[in-house]
Order: sequence, then C-alpha cells, then structure tokens
Amino acid sequence: METRIRVGIGGWTYEPWRDNFYPKGLAHARELEYASRRLTAIEVNGTYYSTMKPATFAKWRDETPEGFVFALKANRFATNRKVLAGAGESIERFIASGVAELKERLGPILWQFMDTKKFDAACCRARPAGSRCDTCWTCATKASPTNSTWTSRAGMAARPCTPTRRSSRTSRTRTPSWPTCA
Repeated sequence: METRIRVGIGGWTYEPWRDNFYPKGLAHARELEYASRRLTAIEVNGTYYSTMKPATFAKWRDETPEGFVFALKANRFATNRKVLAGAGESIERFIASGVAELKERLGPILWQFMDTKKFDAACCRARPAGSRCDTCWTCATKASPTNSTWTSRAGMAARPCTPTRRSSRTSRTRTPSWPTCA
C-alpha cells in the first residue's frame, strides 16, 4: 500500500491570504486554480453547511490539476443528529449531490461530529446499501477525547479503527495516540 502525505488548506477563499499567498490582483474566481497548483489537497467546508450541485463539483475538478484531491466535509444533517444510526437518508442525499463528479479528485470525506458525540457502531451500519468506504474514527484532539472525526474514501473496503491510549509520564491523564486500524 502506497503512503502519500498531502499538504493542504481548509478552503481557498480566505480574505487574509489575498495579496500575500495569492498574488496581488488575482481574480477571486482564480483562487482555486492558483491554490491547487501549489498544494496537493483542499478541505471543502462548504459541503458541511449546504448542498452543492453536480456542476459545482465538476467545475472544481476541471479547475484543478491531476493528482490534486478535495477533502469534503459531510453535510451537517448527516452528522449533527441525536441518533447517528438514522443518518442513512442524509448520507445518501449527500453522496447523491454530485460528489462523484470530482472523479479522481475525490479524496477523503470528513465526518465531523460535535465534541459531545460518542462513537456509535450503529452509525457504521447507516451507510447506504451497496456503498463502500474506508472509515476511521479518531478521538485525538486537544479539547476533548470525545471529539471525533471520521474519514471515508469512496471505493475502498470498510476498516473500523480503534483509538489507542497511552499514559503520559509527566501527567496522570491518559492522552490519545494514533488510532490502530483493524
């Protein structure tokens, strides 16, 4: 299995980057094109808040070079719910919104949960019938060991991951370490 480390940013439209990361005078419409030629990935936060159209995903794909990937945040209606096991319809709607238009530019799908949400194995079974994903749950965050992010990669078999814990010599608290994948 090939390991690849990508360097990216969260989004490409960010006012403080204008006239320093982005060249002075660069049209806002060309920021994705510019950023994607200097980085290997960009996280799309907009998919968390709203549903994109297939044409939008196709446009992003066409503006970026070969080898570049997008990390999409799953829609909040799939992740911010009392019972995660009931998210199947929301997940189907998110996947059907056109993410496949990214084709080879589709990287991980980030499943961002509120820090009060605890791991629920039933959520793994909430995927749409016939879908396959590479799923990994981690709780390694500074703020709270219950804060979780799941990542999925379309077209790969499911691999649930379990966070391991190690004790710190300088502290009595147990700190999360990298997850161990089964």
